[in-house]
Amino acid sequence: MKSPDQPHRHGTAMAGAIAARGKLLGIAPAARILAARAFDPTAVGAASTTTRLLDSLQWASDSGARIINMSFAGRPTPVCAR
Repeated sequence: MKSPDQPHRHGTAMAGAIAARGKLLGIAPAARILAARAFDPTAVGAASTTTRLLDSLQWASDSGARIINMSFAGRPTPVCAR
């Protein structure tokens, strides 16, 4: 398991895919990234709480974010499996 003070690799990879500027160019290289730590690393991935996610969204909004990218994965639920 990674140290809690290290960013999760998925978020870091997505930030690069969005805003990379160099030999590889992201899809929005002029974008400014606001990084919110909404998940903590676990032995098998990452975990969070609803409150932590909502607090991160509020912080991003209060900080002037106009677009928010979020990636979620997990077991399908009956509503999502249709």
